[in-house]
Amino acid sequence: MCLFLYILYIVVLLNFNILKFDTLLKNEVHIMVKNRYKELREEFSLTQKQLAEILDLTPAAIGLYEQGRREPDLETLEKMAECFSVSIDYLLCRTSIRKLDCNDIEHFEKFDASNFTKAFKIIKRKLNKTEKKYLQKIINELHNVINE
Repeated sequence: MCLFLYILYIVVLLNFNILKFDTLLKNEVHIMVKNRYKELREEFSLTQKQLAEILDLTPAAIGLYEQGRREPDLETLEKMAECFSVSIDYLLCRTSIRKLDCNDIEHFEKFDASNFTKAFKIIKRKLNKTEKKYLQKIINELHNVINE
């Protein structure tokens, strides 16, 4: 069941434009992301200045990321992910799994469905009838694939 939820989560992420997930949770995600940057920096016992040097940025830029007043570009996200040994999805709070190794089933067993469930409930309340039908179709297709 956990793997099914993970697959459904990925499908939802890939269909933001249909489900309008990014606008529904924009503020909540924004707060989580800015906190994630600071948490990782502190976990590695780095000052803003030290992290800025590693990423070839200014300390002010790091501060702006952590305050949520500026968003890093893709190149910076890639550098941050490499620096902290996490995925970009983890940096952006799209997953609670730091770095997915498809050969390690433990990641799927540790998948925390609670955040997904909360987000899914918010999405469900905001969907119109057509969007709910589309989502049900996705769920049914995934269910069929899993049970083949």
